[in-house]
Amino acid sequence: MKRAGLGGIRSLGASPSLTGIHFAWRGWILAALLAALALARYRSHMPLQPGWLVLLATGLGWRAWAGAHIDGHSNGAALSGPCLAAGGPYRISRHPLYFANLLCAAGIVLYAHCLPVWAAVLGIAAAVAHHEALARAEEKFLLARYGEEYRRYMQVTPRWPGIAKRNGDGQGGPGRADTGWTGPEGADRGREVSRRAGGWRPVLARQGWNLAKGCACALIIRIAAAASG
Repeated sequence: MKRAGLGGIRSLGASPSLTGIHFAWRGWILAALLAALALARYRSHMPLQPGWLVLLATGLGWRAWAGAHIDGHSNGAALSGPCLAAGGPYRISRHPLYFANLLCAAGIVLYAHCLPVWAAVLGIAAAVAHHEALARAEEKFLLARYGEEYRRYMQVTPRWPGIAKRNGDGQGGPGRADTGWTGPEGADRGREVSRRAGGWRPVLARQGWNLAKGCACALIIRIAAAASG
């Protein structure tokens, strides 16, 4: 939901930690997992499973949807939170960008079709653990920054996609009578910003590189499979 890195940890007055290093290197960790998968694909003679690319496409679509409801700060190397996002997929998950990454990771692993079942499960579990740690660290940062406002959001919105609890007027979505939270001011700011600036073009400007990287992952696996003969 927000950017991550050593700079963000320092902004809270804390010294660099394993959490900060993890945030700063989060993309490279995924790149290392992809490299290991590509090597396994190169050494395998099992056929690719293109049907699982639907899962990758779903993840990329989910990421684009989330990108319409959050500003470009989500791409940076430092943890920040200039505003809280609570519209679109943020109504059913506190971390839709991370969830999109997990869908993409699962799709790539299954598409590669080069690992024994235990290794495939272990690889996907490693990706889940990686993003779970990111989500928990990010929530700690946002709680420190926004306090009770973010705590109320956490009370009505699950960490991973689920059914948001109903608010006081019986309508679905963020907000509930016993918390008194109906969404932060500007909760749908991402969609409003993109609409004023020309539809989905700003979304592609903010998330286009990430969407391209998702497609590149599939291409890398395809090249590795072709190279193996």
